[in-house]
Amino acid sequence: MTLPGGALMEMVWIPPGTFWMGSPDTDGMAVEGEKPRHQVTISKGFYLAKYELTQGQYESVMGPFLGSMPQMYYRRTAQHALVGIAWQDVQSFIARLNKAEQAQVYRLPTEAEWEYACRAGTTMPWFFGEEESQLGEYAWYKGNESEPSDWNGEGWNARVGGQKKPNPWGLYDMYGNVAEWVQDWSGPYVSSPQVDPAGPPTGKVRVLRGGSYLGRADQLRSASRGHYKWDTGDGIFGARLVRQEP
Repeated sequence: MTLPGGALMEMVWIPPGTFWMGSPDTDGMAVEGEKPRHQVTISKGFYLAKYELTQGQYESVMGPFLGSMPQMYYRRTAQHALVGIAWQDVQSFIARLNKAEQAQVYRLPTEAEWEYACRAGTTMPWFFGEEESQLGEYAWYKGNESEPSDWNGEGWNARVGGQKKPNPWGLYDMYGNVAEWVQDWSGPYVSSPQVDPAGPPTGKVRVLRGGSYLGRADQLRSASRGHYKWDTGDGIFGARLVRQEP
């Protein structure tokens, strides 16, 4: 897809289907917010960005974005994942895209769509299996990324996308790098089967998925959930967009 300003955004088709969302009681790494595990049907296919939103893509549409921390802490090339953005600022970016398209085609994924795309037909803690030792092949995270205390003057934030292996559906950095905002307000799960769930109608914090470059391995599982204030950015927050034709 060509964005206003000329930047490109590669998309991957995610077919409709049914999956198990959340963590089973047998998962020793699971926390209560990931339960109960429940069946979810995604009734419509959609396109999901192959990579996390980059600095270059954002600036192509909106102009410079410096985030919520001093410039010196960030590596901000056009190819780096955009970091430091608040949920409400992602909405402004999306609104600009849709205005250019003259249609409501871009949006954030729902939490259910995100987990469905991340799992890519798998049911294990990570889409590659149960061995934590393999995580470094797929993700930048605390196990292979420098801590802030190790900052060396070059910045310590998110990496350029696509340097690690993709998931089975060809999506990169679904684990680690930046924690990705999704559309939903944060709320508890229900045990009954759901079709296209969109989360609670109201709330105080929005959901983030995928963990970040500072996350532990258990925080990067397919079922792991995070949340934060919707109007506040942070040095680990980014996004990945959906395009769905009307």
